[in-house]
Parts: sequence; C-alpha cells; structure tokens
Amino acid sequence: MVVDAITNNADFVEADDSSSRPAFIADLSIRGVWQPQTVALLDVRVIDTDAHSYASHTVDAVLCSAEQEKKRKYSAAVEERRASFTPFVVSVDGVLGHDAQHLMKRLCDQIAMKAPEEDEYSGAAAEDKVELSLKTTTDV
Repeated sequence: MVVDAITNNADFVEADDSSSRPAFIADLSIRGVWQPQTVALLDVRVIDTDAHSYASHTVDAVLCSAEQEKKRKYSAAVEERRASFTPFVVSVDGVLGHDAQHLMKRLCDQIAMKAPEEDEYSGAAAEDKVELSLKTTTDV
C-alpha cells in the first residue's frame, strides 16, 4: 500500500443546519495512507503551548486535547464523506501530537516500502522527505 496523492485544500464537507454539523474544509488530503484508495483528510493546527492559558498543562496534554477537540468537531462530517480524519496538531516549537507522529511514521514506512532498494529513502531520509513535502504543501 503506497500513498497515491497528497493535495492541499482538496476536500470539503458542507455545513448541515438541520443536524448542527459544522462545515469542514481539509487542509490536506492524502489518498492511500491508511487504506488503499481511501482519502484521509487532515486538519492542521499549530498551537503555542507556551501561552499563559496552557501554563498548568503539559505540552502532550495540550496537543492531545486539541486532537480530541478536532475529532469531536469533524468526525461525523468526514465519515459521511466516507473518508478518514487525522488531526495534524503541532506546537510552535515543532512538537508533534500523537496522531501527527503516527501519520509521519506511516508515511515514512510507505516511502521506504515503495523504494526499498534505494538507500536515499531509508530511515531519516524518508522522514526528511515527508517533512519537506508537508511543509511545502501547507505553505501554499
């Protein structure tokens, strides 16, 4: 199983006034990352974990809370689209949330499987390639 495509602002779900479901616009769309031919929609959130309002919380707790909030807010809308949802939460210091870490590992594993004979895609090089791809896509 290999990632087919990564795009930005690729998918959206309209708001539904009758069920009070919020509209959802994905920051990134990745096909094939979790299941073949299935779209994974990502919502990126960058948090200043050093902000005064988070002073009594650990960085991990702040990131986990943000992930859970995104999942509660958008899971129903994404499921109706027959896609999966992954919140990509990161601190301004570069600390990744649990789901973002899991996604990065999955993408690195898929890159390594795609070209196992090429040393340039193994280990840290694969992670650097994924980070650069995500940075380039989200900067647009």
